[in-house]
Amino acid sequence: MRHSHRSASLQHGGARKRQWLLLVCALLLAPLQLPAQDNPLPIVPEGTITNRLPTCWGWYCGSTMVAMHGSAAVYDGGMGILELFTRVAPDTWSVTKALVNPDYPAPPELRPGAPVQDFGAPVALDQRVMLISGGSPSHPNAIYVFTRPGRTWTHTQTIDLPKPDGYYRVTVVDIALHENTAIVLVRYHNSVRAFKEVHWYTRTTGQPFVYQGMITPALGNRLALQKSTALMVDPRADGDRGAAYVFQRTGSQWTQTQKLTGSGTAPFDGFGLAAAFDQDTIVISAPDQPNASDERLPGAVYTFVRNSGVWVEDSVLRHEPVSDPEFSKFVRYGQDVALSGARLLVDSGRSAGFPSDMQAVVLYERSNLQWQARAQLGCQNIIDVMIAGDAAFITHYDPIRPTPNVTAYLLPPLGTAPPPAISTCQSIAGFAPP
Repeated sequence: MRHSHRSASLQHGGARKRQWLLLVCALLLAPLQLPAQDNPLPIVPEGTITNRLPTCWGWYCGSTMVAMHGSAAVYDGGMGILELFTRVAPDTWSVTKALVNPDYPAPPELRPGAPVQDFGAPVALDQRVMLISGGSPSHPNAIYVFTRPGRTWTHTQTIDLPKPDGYYRVTVVDIALHENTAIVLVRYHNSVRAFKEVHWYTRTTGQPFVYQGMITPALGNRLALQKSTALMVDPRADGDRGAAYVFQRTGSQWTQTQKLTGSGTAPFDGFGLAAAFDQDTIVISAPDQPNASDERLPGAVYTFVRNSGVWVEDSVLRHEPVSDPEFSKFVRYGQDVALSGARLLVDSGRSAGFPSDMQAVVLYERSNLQWQARAQLGCQNIIDVMIAGDAAFITHYDPIRPTPNVTAYLLPPLGTAPPPAISTCQSIAGFAPP
């Protein structure tokens, strides 16, 4: 929902009319207060997940969906095994392959306490190429390249990341991939110093990736890439005010062209804690920003659009109004965001105990250059949201079961509401999100 201010001009009239018009003017000049939702947004029904593999046993093992593109998605169970989901029907996904570190002769054992192989998030997926971070004694700091010329994913290349002398620890912070270009944010450590570098690689279709150099400066902890435009997001920039940095590639050179900040942001608002980039739209959240309209509903989501090569702030989205005066649940609007074309998912970080007609994730659609809330989905204790076209995944914790759960959704066609659905959320008091 797009928030704005309205103004009115006053013209002639009697005293009573002037008083009435002044009152109207005062109301119109005030920040727009949206009416309470007596009829909540419709709920998107859940899809189907089949033949899940048991790759995680702990409450906080970090399991989540880590990449999604088209009809493929990747789930990291935190045990050195990645599960590849394939869309087998509009609302049905099935695990069709388990990916493991190709440097080891056997996959890791699926039992509590078993050694964990270094293989998993961050992961990048685009069309028929997948990049997975990891390592082994033979390749201590690596990116494993899997490709799919036909229907089967195969390991085709191992990229050994650059490692400066004297630095004993290398951490892959994030990976971004689009078409035949990849960028990798790496953090180097030793006992006295740590620093970051962004390395970039290109390939010709069917050929290995080739190292091209560094993008400087290396900023933030999150990357995104679309064609020749790269985004680095840093929530700690400018004294924790947060910023995003746009880099443009011309030939073999990357140049920082713009710095994005949110209007009205302040230190510790969390601007940059979640971000998404698709085509000519960038979405950046500030989940800790106070909400002047309702202090119970903190958080804001900023959208930026590219206009003649320049990125401009387009709108600021906030949590849908809540009519219940007793409402006092955990809300962190913009805790996670996901973007695909004219669809946007925003997670509001809701914990347990919410009414069944209030779900954690809001589906927005862009129509006539404005974002409008269309539906809601996802229960509570959300870990991650993903979207690709009309398909979405939500990873969440269910206190009844000892593992994270993944739910698939088939989103309604653009401009339409979903069919009637009853929430399957279970409200269990006292369980807080991880």
